[in-house]
Amino acid sequence: MTTVNSVLGPVPVSQLGRVLLHEHLISIYPGWALDARNSFDRESLLQSASSQLAALLEYGVRTIVDATPIDLGRDVSLLAEASRRSGVNIIASTGLYNERSGLLSYFRTREVDEIADLLVWELTEGMSGTGVRAGALKVATGLEKIGRHEVKALRAAARAHRRTGAPILTHTEGCLGKEQLDIFEEEGVDLSRVIVGHSCGNSDLHYHFDILRRGANLGLDRIGIEGIVPDEVRRRIARSAIDAGYASQVVLSQDIALRMYGVHPVLTQAMQTRKSQTYTYIMTDFLPKLREAGVSERSIDTCLVDLPRKFFGG
Repeated sequence: MTTVNSVLGPVPVSQLGRVLLHEHLISIYPGWALDARNSFDRESLLQSASSQLAALLEYGVRTIVDATPIDLGRDVSLLAEASRRSGVNIIASTGLYNERSGLLSYFRTREVDEIADLLVWELTEGMSGTGVRAGALKVATGLEKIGRHEVKALRAAARAHRRTGAPILTHTEGCLGKEQLDIFEEEGVDLSRVIVGHSCGNSDLHYHFDILRRGANLGLDRIGIEGIVPDEVRRRIARSAIDAGYASQVVLSQDIALRMYGVHPVLTQAMQTRKSQTYTYIMTDFLPKLREAGVSERSIDTCLVDLPRKFFGG
């Protein structure tokens, strides 16, 4: 029986239900927590997160992946408590963010295999000294080109994937998906276990089909953030890919963070265009319109149920 690490222990892949593969409870950008004037109400966040997560159960969503890497304020105990209160499985991530907003100097001075060793430790022994094991790898790139420290992080994730079998999800700015896959391919990664995240930041179907033809999964995982791309474009991309036979590679998720602290002003402006800050938006708004556009329930379940099972090795 194939299982995946959740923050409350191993879960059979067959019991994940519908899965949102790229969400967050909290994102804290490096440096914010070092300003003693800054704080947040932890109990308020837990109450909000637990309520919102529990609401997903009505729609058959039993699992989310929290895609917060090591250097963006990942809070393992908070994830575990939110999972306990809500009854929703949370799969946590290990890995590093991009050079613009993460990748602290400590990691910039580490070699690839040193970083890989840490990622493997978090997947097999536990994150942040908690004994709670990560279930996925998360890495990121920025704009224009992949920075040299980002290359190290991607290669480290690839090597951790090969050593543990853990899948990889990425952050992009709607570009550099091909370049990410090139690095993973060089390192011997099974591209069917990779999600090229935020691919919906790019409206070019050629870009999307290049990713799909290589066997990787296409992240249409910023649903609701219309300041980047309107949801109508995301629906058009999803239908085009599904109609072409790629339903099992189309990821539908929202990249919601219930609390974000120390965020770059450009990202803050983009997030303010989000149509909803609730995890159920995808179920109540996006999917009904996707059905109206001609996408079948079977195809939607392929995206939300079958793809996550495959992604986690089931």
